[in-house]
Amino acid sequence: MAREVTYIYCGSKERCSSDVAAMVRLVQQLTAPKASLITNPAGSKGYLDFLVLDDGSIQMELNERHDDFATVDVAMAAYIIEMAMTDTRDMTLREKLGELAIDWLP
Repeated sequence: MAREVTYIYCGSKERCSSDVAAMVRLVQQLTAPKASLITNPAGSKGYLDFLVLDDGSIQMELNERHDDFATVDVAMAAYIIEMAMTDTRDMTLREKLGELAIDWLP
């Protein structure tokens, strides 16, 4: 069963969803500059946000203990939101993402 995520998509009102496929579709729509998805996954000790930059790349911000930033593509962003909602291991999301080939910004 997927964990619920509270989110705001492109400045809309705050909503909740446990529908992984619906959240992946929202991530896949992050194509226009300034488009954003602000999330607070259940079980997380912070937030996970995605923002489309002017060049079309997606900046991911993960805040649990401190801010971590990375540039990801749509496919990776979709996988990350899916992982945030379905991976129930007792570890931080940042630790879970450590298994993936993500180029974290200094």
